[in-house]
Amino acid sequence: MKVVHTESSPVFLIGHGSSGTSISAILLDKYSQVCFGTESQFMIRFFNRLSKYGDLSDNSNLTRLVSDILRERWFERVKKFGFTTSLDEILENIGEKSYRGVLDSIFTLLKTHKKMDRWGDKTPEYLYDLPVLHQLYPEAQYIHVVRDGRDVALSEFGRYFGEKNTYKAAVEWRDTILLVKDFLKGLPPNRFIEIRYEDLLAEPAEVFHMLTKFLKIKDEDGQLKKYIDDTISNEIDANNSFKWKSKLSESKNRVFEQVACDILKSYRYETSIETVQDFSPAMKVIWNVDNILKKWKTPGYWGNNAYRAKIRVREMISNFGG
Repeated sequence: MKVVHTESSPVFLIGHGSSGTSISAILLDKYSQVCFGTESQFMIRFFNRLSKYGDLSDNSNLTRLVSDILRERWFERVKKFGFTTSLDEILENIGEKSYRGVLDSIFTLLKTHKKMDRWGDKTPEYLYDLPVLHQLYPEAQYIHVVRDGRDVALSEFGRYFGEKNTYKAAVEWRDTILLVKDFLKGLPPNRFIEIRYEDLLAEPAEVFHMLTKFLKIKDEDGQLKKYIDDTISNEIDANNSFKWKSKLSESKNRVFEQVACDILKSYRYETSIETVQDFSPAMKVIWNVDNILKKWKTPGYWGNNAYRAKIRVREMISNFGG
């Protein structure tokens, strides 16, 4: 089914890690035909290094920038979609000789390969640099996916990324939510929408009709609505919510609520206490140390950090050489 878009601006799917952004991206790709690849992870990093490349209207500078971006693991990961590209192809498809022009070329090539009219990106770490995304794409639309922070914490405890105790998980979840809310205040209402992961699981068709309207997708004959109604519930695990009620101990739940009950309540999540409560400096130090030690013991933690260290070393060498 061909989806008819009336807008062409990028769609940034934002949300704390383990909040349901991955399944949301898969569903948006399939039902809204907004082309999502894998997490790009490089947009902000290269933006912060643009001074190294000089004037991008100079072809040699532009070529150096694209050559460096091509070394990112995103290009290896998107091969699972059957997509490959090259330096020459990216350069040939650049319109405006600018960093935005480079990004447009890369993501347009992918969306063309996937036969879609609009592209999006889902990289949780961009939460910390949303003003940069807005600077690059002031016309972009944002979909913020929120999940009960206690379920987010449970998910991250067993993964190579994220915080590893309840206090630190609560602090990070609270702070990132506040960061997003502050950013969204500055956007016109038609540029952003917030959805709860739990609502997506409970009423996927209703949530996606809302997203279709937000994205300004035309559906005059109602065929897209019917397709969503008939099939989208088969794509999700409706029971993958509120696991904290059975898997998070009462004491750990209380710690989380003491840090973030106000944010939980603002998104209609139940809490057993009404106001946040602070902890002693000594307890915060204990939790911080505990968190670090647990991260060190997490399978996959060192491998992921080795990749990040490799990037930092590569950039240091490149800067020294420049």
